[in-house]
Amino acid sequence: MKMLEAEKDLDIYCAHEAGHITYFLKMGAHETEFAYKGPTIYFNFEINNFDFFPCAVAKPKKDVRDYEDLELLAKASAAGGVFEKELEGSTTLGDKNDRFKFHTVYAIALNVGIIPKETEQQMWDRAQDEVKSELGNESNLAAARKLAGEIKRKCFQIASA
Repeated sequence: MKMLEAEKDLDIYCAHEAGHITYFLKMGAHETEFAYKGPTIYFNFEINNFDFFPCAVAKPKKDVRDYEDLELLAKASAAGGVFEKELEGSTTLGDKNDRFKFHTVYAIALNVGIIPKETEQQMWDRAQDEVKSELGNESNLAAARKLAGEIKRKCFQIASA
């Protein structure tokens, strides 16, 4: 819980979620489809113990109908870690769970007959590179920072600078 006291950590979590939201919006999601959750303690049956998350944004479910949808979902999944690094300089990227979720979606896509043009890892790496490149645009970077501030306010009721 000590990490919740650090303002920088809050900024990192919010930047991470801003990455996901940015690309879900590009996939056609609407702002009203997101649910903002502040610090939460819960019982995690997978580890048979209590666990917590400091900030989360529940995202809408998006069906993967074709290769293009899979590409967009790769970017939406990878964007959290990229935004952390690019906006806040984080070196301990919190995208391990996002990577696993993308792995699951990629496997399902294969099972339903979607034929990717590249391996799962290649798609993930390319998605990270493209998100980073898009953040190189000053207006995209400013929009990302603004969204991260809005998430901070919604999850923690903290006004950002």
